[in-house]
Amino acid sequence: MTPDAGDRTTLTVDECLVRLRVEGERLGEVAAATALDAAVPGCPGWDVDALVRHMGDVHRWAGAIVRDRVQERLRLDSVGPDDRDGLLAWYRDGHRQLLDALSSATPDDLFWAWAEAPSPLAFWARRQAHETAIHRLDVEQAAGLAPTPFPARVAADGIDEWLLLAPARCRVAEGSVGSLQVDPSDAPDRWLVALRSEGITVERDGGRADCSVNAPASDLFALLMNRRDIDGIGVDGDTAVLQTWRESVRFT
Repeated sequence: MTPDAGDRTTLTVDECLVRLRVEGERLGEVAAATALDAAVPGCPGWDVDALVRHMGDVHRWAGAIVRDRVQERLRLDSVGPDDRDGLLAWYRDGHRQLLDALSSATPDDLFWAWAEAPSPLAFWARRQAHETAIHRLDVEQAAGLAPTPFPARVAADGIDEWLLLAPARCRVAEGSVGSLQVDPSDAPDRWLVALRSEGITVERDGGRADCSVNAPASDLFALLMNRRDIDGIGVDGDTAVLQTWRESVRFT
C-alpha cells in the first residue's frame, strides 16, 4: 500500500520547476567551489566528480524522455568531459535542458514514467526536483557546509514522494518487524510506515506506531533519506525500528 492522495502537501508542477531550478543552480555553485575528489557522505563510495556526472546524466536522461515523448524506459549514458571546467559546464547545460523540456510539456503529453502520478509531467517535475534537492544537500555536506534547510512545504512533499517510491526500492532484513510514524512539526502531514521482511507499506494519517519521529520536515526528509543522524530528532518508542529503516533504505 502506498500513500493515498488525501489532503496532503503536494507541490504543483510550477512549484517543482522552481525548486528544480533553485536546487540545480545551488548544486552547480557549490560543486564549482569544491574539490571534485571530496567524498560525498550521503553516497558512500562517491566523490563530487561522480555526483556531478550522475546528475548531468540523470538530467539529460529525464529531459530526453520528456522532450522526445519517449514511451518506454530509455537508456542514455552521458559521462561528461574529463576536465573540471568542461564537466561543470556540461552539468549546467544538462540542468538547463531538463528545465526547458519540462517547461515546454503539458499535463496532456504522454511519455514514460515509472510511478503513479496525476500526469507524466507531474511525475518527472516532482521526481527531478527532489532528486536534485537531495544531491544538492550531498554536495554541501561534501564541501563541509551546513546543509541549506528545505522549505517545510518542499520537504513534506519530498517525504511523501519518497514514501511512495520506497516500497518498490527498499528491502527489509528477514525477521524485521515494526512500524514507524513520521510526524513533521511544521507541516500537517503524517505517515505510518510498516516495516516487514515481506515488504514496506505506507499509510497516511495512520494510527499508533512502535516508534515515532518528530522534527521539522526538512530534518525528517534528510533523516529518511539517510542524509543526517538522529541528533535533534524527537524519537519516541522502539529505536530499533528507526535503525531498521536506516539499514534498509539507500538512495543515490
